[in-house]
Amino acid sequence: MDEFRVLSLSSSFSPSSLYLSCGNGKRFYRSTTDHPSSGLLRIMEESRKFMCHCTLDCVAIDVGPGGFTSTRLAFSLAVGVASSFNVPVIPVLSMEALAVKALDEKKSSSVLISLLLKPDLVLVSSYEVDFSSIKEILSKRIMSKDGFRLWFEENYSPGSLLYGSGFLLICDDYDDICFHTENHTALDIYSVAKIRFYNSASENCYRAREICVDYATLPSALTLEEQINFMQRKS
Repeated sequence: MDEFRVLSLSSSFSPSSLYLSCGNGKRFYRSTTDHPSSGLLRIMEESRKFMCHCTLDCVAIDVGPGGFTSTRLAFSLAVGVASSFNVPVIPVLSMEALAVKALDEKKSSSVLISLLLKPDLVLVSSYEVDFSSIKEILSKRIMSKDGFRLWFEENYSPGSLLYGSGFLLICDDYDDICFHTENHTALDIYSVAKIRFYNSASENCYRAREICVDYATLPSALTLEEQINFMQRKS
């Protein structure tokens, strides 16, 4: 595992971060709350001084959901590195990164993940995770914030592990629910990539031109019903 040399980037939710696994136990990690247009570029340059990107085995990319500009900036930087040095890319959804974070921090193999896309719009899915696989067991769905609370209370018992992230702290209105508001980082992107790389590299690694940002943002002018239809078309 220590020989796996990968560059991981994450900026879909603040703070932006970069993780570089250099082999032989050497690691480089930086995070920044500065705008990605300056902060992420700065820590990318620092990582190049730590290890030449030409020796990478692959690049792991956070493909969202997340902020429109910040997600695409990290995506562009990662794809640029992968293209320059002809290394494969492993795309990682924000929700997958949060699921692995729950496994690492809470030792839970089953977790409900929610992302607050807008003040009243929640993207929800559920995952089963171990150190060899990540399996989505609930198809992604969008619902209003009030609808999400009702749905959660009808389908999950108190104490169920719920991980989430968003532009606002969704947990403020959920004091009676075991909710963990988290921001995934490049370390979590790396954890997902490591699982994918060592268990089915041929299926999970792509060429840079085959990757696109998915679910990075939703058109802000759409109604809830229109947004649901929009997501279904992308699935």
